[in-house]
Amino acid sequence: MREFVKNINNKISEKINAFIRKKACFAVSGITNTAKLLLLSQIAAAGAKIAFITETEQNALKFRNDLREFLEKEPVVFPYQDGSIYDANRKNLYKYKAQAEIINNPPDFIIIPEKALFEKFPSKEFFRQNEIKIKLNDEIDPAAFAQNLVNLGYKRKTIAADTGEFRSEE
Repeated sequence: MREFVKNINNKISEKINAFIRKKACFAVSGITNTAKLLLLSQIAAAGAKIAFITETEQNALKFRNDLREFLEKEPVVFPYQDGSIYDANRKNLYKYKAQAEIINNPPDFIIIPEKALFEKFPSKEFFRQNEIKIKLNDEIDPAAFAQNLVNLGYKRKTIAADTGEFRSEE
C-alpha cells in the first residue's frame, strides 16, 4: 500500500511540476480538505504563485490556519466585505487599503473567498481620473462639489452615516 501511495504522489508531483513549468493555470475539484492542504503545500514548495478560491470566508480562514503548519510563508486572505446588510451601525465594511496593497503587490499565496470575487473594486485608473484635490483655503462651489460626488456614486442623505454617503447644506 505504501508503494502505491508513493507512486500516486510521484505522479501528482510530476503533473504539478509540468503545469508550473508551462506557467499554466489549473483547477482541481472533488478532493478532500486534507488532500487540498497537501496539494497546496506541494504547489507552494515548487515555487508557484497560488490563488486558492474557497466557498466561504470561514473556509478561507480555516485553510490559512491549517496551511501555516505546511508552509514557510503565511498565505494571505483577500479581504472581503466584513459584515452584512444588518450591520447598520458599522461605518466601513470594506478594507480598501488592504485590498489595494494586495492588488499592487500580489503575494505568492493568496486565499480568496468566493464572495470577494464579486465585490466591486474600482481600478487604479478610475481613482486617477476621479480624484478630488482640496487645499487649505480653497473656495469650493458647494452645489458643483455635491454634484461631483453624486456623479461618482455617492448618495446624498439628510444624515450621512455610512461609506458612500454625504450630507450637503445647500
